[in-house]
Amino acid sequence: MHRPNYWPLLVAGLVLAPACSSEPAEVALAREVIAQKPAEDPAYHLYALSIMSDSEAPHARSMILDAIAGEDRVAASEAIQGLQRNTDEETREALHTAFGKGGSVQALAASVLAVSGDGEAIEWLAEQLGQGGLPGPAMAALAATEHSESVRTALRGLIWSKSLSTRNKGYAALGEVRAPWAVELLLEGLDKEFGQERVEPIVALGRVGDPAAAAAISGWVNTQGLVLASLEALGRLADAGSLSVIEPMLDHEQPLVRAYAAVAAWRLGARDTAMAAIPALVADADPAVRRALAEQLSGGVGDEVTDWLSQLATDDDKDVRAEAYRGLVGRRQTSGLVTRLAEGAQDAVYEVATIALSGLAVVGDASHSAALGPLLESDNPYLAISAAHTVLVLAGSQP
Repeated sequence: MHRPNYWPLLVAGLVLAPACSSEPAEVALAREVIAQKPAEDPAYHLYALSIMSDSEAPHARSMILDAIAGEDRVAASEAIQGLQRNTDEETREALHTAFGKGGSVQALAASVLAVSGDGEAIEWLAEQLGQGGLPGPAMAALAATEHSESVRTALRGLIWSKSLSTRNKGYAALGEVRAPWAVELLLEGLDKEFGQERVEPIVALGRVGDPAAAAAISGWVNTQGLVLASLEALGRLADAGSLSVIEPMLDHEQPLVRAYAAVAAWRLGARDTAMAAIPALVADADPAVRRALAEQLSGGVGDEVTDWLSQLATDDDKDVRAEAYRGLVGRRQTSGLVTRLAEGAQDAVYEVATIALSGLAVVGDASHSAALGPLLESDNPYLAISAAHTVLVLAGSQP
């Protein structure tokens, strides 16, 4: 079913909305920014879609659905890839429209529809599988259906290709498949690869999350080129037995290795060991070490992790700050976290500020909107769009 394009009407409605005198000035201005900036340049539109992702806010939902069903294939792809929740009827309707476009957009739409059990999408994906493969998300979606064995056969073919890039695509796809045979194939690939070519199967095994795979990875922790990938994967596999190979790496001469080992130990429950090592790494002289530490801490559980990331969010290096704020986004709400994200929204580097704004949209409330008013008038369109999205999200919350 074709979904009409309401974007022009949405733009008109958003421009007229500020006439409501009871609406705060920053909310009225945010409506204007969202109505005008994305329409000025395709790049701004894509950026708006990327930050709105799976938001339930009315302005975001309208833009996402219209992009999925619209004529712009690039925008449709961006919008579809942002979907994370179970799709409702209106979203499925837009996805069916995208499904009829053909090409990569059709494959992306089919991948999402297949997860919700759409028979037409599932059968179409199965047909494409026999004609040369599918992108990773599509493979993962199809693997959860009655076509699981066909996906297994196709992925095994990829990991035995003579081309390293093709094998790596197969390993990446297996990392998204939640099936016991995915682990079996990754272990098969790990066993047959040589040297640094083992990195991709190790990384994928960490994503699959089966603790049984830890033993196969442990032997590579001391191998040049595989150290960091092995430590990260072991930390994610939740096998306490891996601590016997992780903890000795905390004395490694390279602080970057110590950073990976410390976070892996933290993930596996060696709290005291990690707490003895991480504070020094937060203050390490090398920004590359601090940036890697922030990246590894992302997703870690515990208030201490929030504290470490908050410290790194004040770093002199903009890349360290950006990675730290990326790690703070989506964490459990605390007063300290909200304050840190509100401060980050005012960062002089727009790449940092926009990340902090995305976090503030999740844990902030309407009381934070007024401080974002000046950002709405920024000459930087990306900062203005991020601020406008955050203000409109917070407008629907209560202090």
